[in-house]
Amino acid sequence: MTTTTSTSTTTTAASRIVGAFAGYLGEKCWDGSDRPYYWGNDLVARAGPCPTVPTTTAPALAAPGAPLQPTGVAGNAQVTVTVAAGTGGAPATFLVSASPQVGGVTKTCTVTVPATSCIVTGLTNGVAFTFTATATNASGTSAASNASAAVTPVAPTCAQGGVCVLGDTGPAGGTVFYVARTTFASTGSNCNTAGAGGASTCLYLEAEPSIIRTGFWCSVNTAIGVTARSNSIGGGMSNTNAASFCTTGAIRVALDYSRTVSGVIYSDWHLPSFDELAQIYVQRNLAGIDIGSPAVYYWSSTEQSIGGGIAARMYRFSDGATNINGGKTGLSDVRIRVVRAFGQTG
Repeated sequence: MTTTTSTSTTTTAASRIVGAFAGYLGEKCWDGSDRPYYWGNDLVARAGPCPTVPTTTAPALAAPGAPLQPTGVAGNAQVTVTVAAGTGGAPATFLVSASPQVGGVTKTCTVTVPATSCIVTGLTNGVAFTFTATATNASGTSAASNASAAVTPVAPTCAQGGVCVLGDTGPAGGTVFYVARTTFASTGSNCNTAGAGGASTCLYLEAEPSIIRTGFWCSVNTAIGVTARSNSIGGGMSNTNAASFCTTGAIRVALDYSRTVSGVIYSDWHLPSFDELAQIYVQRNLAGIDIGSPAVYYWSSTEQSIGGGIAARMYRFSDGATNINGGKTGLSDVRIRVVRAFGQTG
């Protein structure tokens, strides 16, 4: 757009030739130079053009070259694959592909930069897989990378949070002596609220590694009541917690017991309920249970309501006798074995 000005110049009217340079009137151009003015046919000075603003054109984005060789870390039916760009233009995404196919389908995952890895799922445990990657940006897709070293997905062991069978070593290093068909409640155990929405995931019971110890049931000969009288599987933890006022004895041993395995502290142990203790008796020949001399009694955490509620149920491992009760503070030679409930996490 052309602007006009009535500002006077030092030229005379006779020199005001249409189109002639009229001078610089103080206006600046984009580059800092003075903007020129020229005479119009009405003898009024008008601003002339400034230098053209230079334009730059970004160089075209090159297509990416083949990525570097991927690496993989095995998981349960999956592998985490890490990728890196090769030569050429910067990639926006990487497509990772597994070989061999699973059920006729190539399993893949996508890495969106700046991420550097993705997880290929749906793989078959025990089968070796290799992985290639291609890189893509707005200018194209690269050739495939060299294949990774073979990686074999594997299901976690019982100790790693996988499926357990009787006799397995549990996460806390104990021996699995009970396997449930469905989850059970174990109020106070970590697994009791570990599921979605706080649901129980408890499926197993493990007994501490064999330790021969004896003692009273509790330091106090006081009736607790219904909160300590569960016989059932899953009831041992709540029984034990109900007697937390005990300062010595089997209850206190269970409450204070913990084990550290692979840097993880497991402290949710308890004295087994009567039915949980019965399962130890049933599986007494499993490696790792090691009940010692069979002519022994073991404490359960189940308080017995007879005798004013001042007895606790015991199990005699010499013959499996069950209708046996002991005074809480009167028997110091009864054995103590702590257990814990847990579920699958892997």
